[in-house]
Amino acid sequence: MEPPTVREVIRRLVLEGFICTRVVGDHRRFAKGNLRVTVAGKPSEHMKPKTWKSVQKQAGWM
Repeated sequence: MEPPTVREVIRRLVLEGFICTRVVGDHRRFAKGNLRVTVAGKPSEHMKPKTWKSVQKQAGWM
């Protein structure tokens, strides 16, 4: 199974109440309470498996 696209991850984070706090290049940082999630990549690209796993841990999805 291929990881989701960056756009799909961003959409899910926003729906769960995360707010984009900063953007540097293609890295976006989202925050919600004490949680901080960094999403890297162009919106149309599929996330790399290691990056996807890291985002899941940071967002509390695992």
